[in-house]
Amino acid sequence: MLASCRLIPPEPVVPVAAVVDEVAGKAEELVVLLPGRWSLPREFVDEGFVELVRQRHPRARIVAPDLHLGYYRERSAIERLHRDVVLLAREDGIDRVTLVGISMGGLGALLYDLEHPGVAERLVLLSPFAGEAEVIEEVAEAGGVAEWDPGEISDDDFSRRLWAGLKQQWSAREPPQLVIACGRGDRLAPTSRQLAADFLEPGEAVWLPGGHDWPTWRALYRACEGLGDGP
Repeated sequence: MLASCRLIPPEPVVPVAAVVDEVAGKAEELVVLLPGRWSLPREFVDEGFVELVRQRHPRARIVAPDLHLGYYRERSAIERLHRDVVLLAREDGIDRVTLVGISMGGLGALLYDLEHPGVAERLVLLSPFAGEAEVIEEVAEAGGVAEWDPGEISDDDFSRRLWAGLKQQWSAREPPQLVIACGRGDRLAPTSRQLAADFLEPGEAVWLPGGHDWPTWRALYRACEGLGDGP
């Protein structure tokens, strides 16, 4: 019986769906747009975000994968991002990688760098979610991640595991180029403040009026990428 079980082929892994905006000719870089918890990849197009990215990266392959909440719950989001997007780009000779993460997508960008250090040269985090509020407060009360002691971390405590990973890895190696931008009225503003306090120089984070919404994210991206006010 056991031998016969080995004859059953494994179910194929279906690549994650994605919206892709290709450049004419050979792409020189890859820009990955990682969506928020309730966003669909098509929203990056409908909200004019792909157009903004194209202005900043005229020779890029722009990919918005459908890495929804289910992938994060199954702990497969980073594997799918690496195999279905980044490695495919590398096969086409594209080595420069920028990850643009909005809200939950910011978590994806941070996790990707921890699991595949040095692959992405730049992380652009717009209103990033980076763990539960109580852990952000815990890090802040400790005086920052360098002084924070996470203690023993359970396997299902992803928030402390994330910050412990950032503390360990980014103090031991050169972190990616980091951009943090957030609306002042955003419910996740404390997360951006703590990330900026720990990993940016004073005044480097971008803050604008606004909340957790597309108009604010477009304005933040324009500001942090030097694109002007635009429509």
